[in-house]
Order: sequence, then structure tokens, then C-alpha cells
Amino acid sequence: TCTLLVTLTLPICAQQPTTTSSKVGGGVSVEKSPQLFFVLAALYASGYQAEGSDDAGPEIAALHQRLRALQGAAIDELRAYYHDHELGTPGETASRYISYALLIGPPPKFLFQEDEAMLPSDVLSLDNFGAVLVKFSQAAGLNREWQRIAPAYDAQVDRYRGPVFRATFVAAGYLREVTKSSSASSFTVYVDPLAGTRANFRTSADHYSLVVGSSRELPIDEIRHAYIHFLIDPLVVQYGDEIDKKHDLMNVAARAPQLPREYQGDFTGLFDECTVKAVELRLNKMSAADLE
Repeated sequence: TCTLLVTLTLPICAQQPTTTSSKVGGGVSVEKSPQLFFVLAALYASGYQAEGSDDAGPEIAALHQRLRALQGAAIDELRAYYHDHELGTPGETASRYISYALLIGPPPKFLFQEDEAMLPSDVLSLDNFGAVLVKFSQAAGLNREWQRIAPAYDAQVDRYRGPVFRATFVAAGYLREVTKSSSASSFTVYVDPLAGTRANFRTSADHYSLVVGSSRELPIDEIRHAYIHFLIDPLVVQYGDEIDKKHDLMNVAARAPQLPREYQGDFTGLFDECTVKAVELRLNKMSAADLE
């Protein structure tokens, strides 16, 4: 299984997509999203295919075939748009479309749920995609496809619910963290078999989203990692002034040859990630020697 955990901070005013929800407690839910389905279906009709998506079951395989077989002016326009906006790898290309899907409203209009001036740069790069998506969805009859495929999506949501609850419950228990039902914070796992085996992580103010596919082995480690960020990040923000006092530690960390590029100039981000990793090490119940 190949997974890619991508972090992107979205604008504070962003709203979450319309979904079918399955609450599992502690501000956590497992959901399907029509916005994600429509956008990912458009990618598949354009020639994209996520790694591991062929293992998602016969209903999804049949959907792949129907999407690839589509013909017509709206389909040609979509395919031309997709190829004009391709990035270096299919995963990079799909990542920004996933960001787009998390910021739009439901079909048939797919309107942004916030001021377009506040959109992140990767979403802004998909200029006029909304108009292309509207025409494609109508020509392809995606509303019918969504109704047809919904039971398969519901089955995947059910498959994730128990493992997600257990992973988040244990992490919250270890950190002695209790999310009140009245809290505005939320952690949502969006399940879409068209996403393949890659996990895409997004944050929007107090709303954390992780888009996952239908891998044979559920990406529970990635889900738990994202959820620990959901619990830890507010503390890092709250105690940012104290953390900044330790900034000289960056001089030590910078000498590490494998220090990821995104942390080389971001001490707060590095502190945050190290804290999350420390929690994961404890939750893994490693031997003393392995822990060292």
C-alpha cells in the first residue's frame, strides 16, 4: 500500500462539504461526499486512475469502465482541461482537485462556500473548473451514477467506522483529551473508493479532513496521525510564545540530513510534528530498546 499524507491549511472561513455522515464520537465522523465523488469521477473520465483503485470491488470497477467510455463535447472539454492542468505525477494532480472538492458546495452548481479571494493557491490554479464540471456532470448523468454507487460507498463507510473509532478513542484517552459535543471542532474521514490508496489530509480552522480510499488494509496509522494533530495543534498554537523561546534548537535540528524541507524553516511546525511522533511512539507500545 502506498500512502501520501499531504497537509494543506485552508482558509479559516472554509465550510465542509455536504455529506452522508456516520458519527463515531469525540468530534469524529466517517462520511461519504457527493462533491468528492463528482470531482474524482471527472478525473477518471479524463484518464486518471488512482493507485490501488482496481481493488475497490466490482461496482467501482464497472464505474471506471463507464466513465472511460463516455463521449461527447462536454467530455472532450473536460479531458482537454485535465491535460492542460496536469502536474508532474498523477498524485500531485489529484491532490489539488481533492482540495477543490472540499471547498465547494453540492451539485448541481458546485459553488465555492467562501470568498474566492480566500482560496488557496492550488485551488485557484483550477480556474473555471467549476463550469467544466457542471457541464460534464450533466452530460455524464452523474446524479444517476451517484445514486447507483451509493450502497458501495455506504459499505466502505461502515467498514471504516469501527477502526476509526478505536484508533481515535485510544489516542484521545492517552492524551486525556475529551472533545465536548458542543465543540465547533471536527475531525472527518471522507471515504471515497475513487481516491485509491493515497490519504490526503487537509485542515480548515477547527475542521480537519482526511480523504481515504478503499485499501485492503485500512490506513489506520495515517488516520491516527491526522487525529493526533487534531488534538495537539491547538496546544501548539496556545503555547506558541513558549515554543518560540526554544527556537535555538532549530540550529541542532537543521544539521539532520533527513530533516524534511518543509520543517527546515518552520520550528513551530517541527515542534508540532515531533510531539505527534512522540505520542505515536508511546501508543505503539514498543519495547524499551526499540523505543530508544
